[in-house]
Amino acid sequence: MGRPKGTGKYDKAPASIGDYCTDLQKKMKEGLLDMEIYAEWGIHEDTFYEWLRSHPEFKEAYKQGLVKCQAWWIKSLRENYIKGNDKGFKYAQMIMKHKFGWRDDKIQGNVSNTQINIQNMQVISSKDDYTKLLAEVKQQAKELNLIDIPLIDIQVDDSTS
Repeated sequence: MGRPKGTGKYDKAPASIGDYCTDLQKKMKEGLLDMEIYAEWGIHEDTFYEWLRSHPEFKEAYKQGLVKCQAWWIKSLRENYIKGNDKGFKYAQMIMKHKFGWRDDKIQGNVSNTQINIQNMQVISSKDDYTKLLAEVKQQAKELNLIDIPLIDIQVDDSTS
C-alpha cells in the first residue's frame, strides 16, 4: 500500500479510508506503535491525527486497534516473563506504562511478599527530619515524573515531644 493520495499538495487524506482502517487494525494487532505506522505510511503524525478527527470510521478503527495492540503487548509481557527474558519483559513493561498508562500494580498484581532493604534505614526523630525527608522524596518523584503517585503527608503531633 503506497502513500495516501489527496486533492491538494498537503492534503494526504486517503482516497479510500476503509483500506487504511483495515491496515491500521492489522498493524496494531501486530503490536506496532503509532510512530511505526506513520513511518510505514510515509505520513507525519499531524496527518494521522487529522484523519482521526475528520474520519469517524478511522477513529473507530484506531480505538479497536488500541485494544488489539494492548493485547499484543500483554502477551509479550507474559511470554517474556515465562521465558525469564528480563530485558524483553522490562521493554514490554515500559511500553505498557508509556503507551497504555499502566502502573506497576496493574502489571504485577498484588505483591504479598515484599522485601524491604533496611540496611540504610534511618529513624526520623524530629519534625525537621520528617520535613526534609518528605521534601527530598517529593523532589525525586518530580524528577522521575511520578506526578500521579500520591505521597502521604503525616502530621506530626508536637505536643508529645
